[in-house]
Amino acid sequence: MSPGVLLALLLLAWPLAPDTPDDHVVARATGPDGAPITITAERLRAYAAGREGEDPRKLVQDLVDFELLAGAAARAGYADDPVVKEATRPALVLRYLSLDFEPTWVAETLPEDLVRTSYERNKGFFVRPPLRRADHIIVNEGRGQRSESPALDAAAATLAERIYRDLKANPPADAEAFRARADTYEGWATKVGLHARAEALGLFARKGRYDQKFTAQVFEVEEPGTIMAPFDTPYGHHVVRVDAVEPARNVTFEEAQAELRPKIVGEVRTLKLRELTDRLARTYRAVLNPEPLEQLAERRGLDEGP
Repeated sequence: MSPGVLLALLLLAWPLAPDTPDDHVVARATGPDGAPITITAERLRAYAAGREGEDPRKLVQDLVDFELLAGAAARAGYADDPVVKEATRPALVLRYLSLDFEPTWVAETLPEDLVRTSYERNKGFFVRPPLRRADHIIVNEGRGQRSESPALDAAAATLAERIYRDLKANPPADAEAFRARADTYEGWATKVGLHARAEALGLFARKGRYDQKFTAQVFEVEEPGTIMAPFDTPYGHHVVRVDAVEPARNVTFEEAQAELRPKIVGEVRTLKLRELTDRLARTYRAVLNPEPLEQLAERRGLDEGP
């Protein structure tokens, strides 16, 4: 959950108009500011309105998290803020998060171990060989391999050359237009007992999932948009359009930090906010009473969950 989504959730967590009164206590704690926290089924049902399908256990956890954060904000002195005094408890929580919590987790001061973990998890982006993105039109018998018939194979080579000349005479604007032309070429192929189909090959390295004879040819191209002269592999005769040429990257962790830090701030804040609310729940002995939750789940036809 992103911080923005969580803040919106905290705003929604303030009591809405109840439908049917119910004084069952579903959660209780003593908040960080010393004030008792009590979540009733009445409040839970009000919060659950419009959230059909969500587990009541998650909904009550949202409410408890909200109250714990409000207590922490009050204890930190934000309840005396003039802005908060004129607003509501959600404003208290938002004020606390924006002035106390978020400044702790900014790009420049994120712990290096968290940044390094992100680097290692995304290392394929920072350290990689040269790449190509391409599409091809392949001509063969349609069984996924080059024809064993000399006559059909010769016809496939001739058709691939005809397709190449047509594409060079009227170049497609982009990869999508290139692939769309295969509909016409399939009609040409059918007349001589062959197939011509287009495939988007995506981004690939010289050594990887494609035939080495194929990639050796494609990696000779350095100009995006190039339509290559036909060549053959064990799979058939290919006419390739190279869509992108990406050079090798070898960005060290030290070099990547400036790029990584601002990108992972939201992820880190979400993680640390979850840790904060869990710690508050343990410290102030938040207790959930599952019975009303199960009753609510039954009324709404939800699974009880683990």
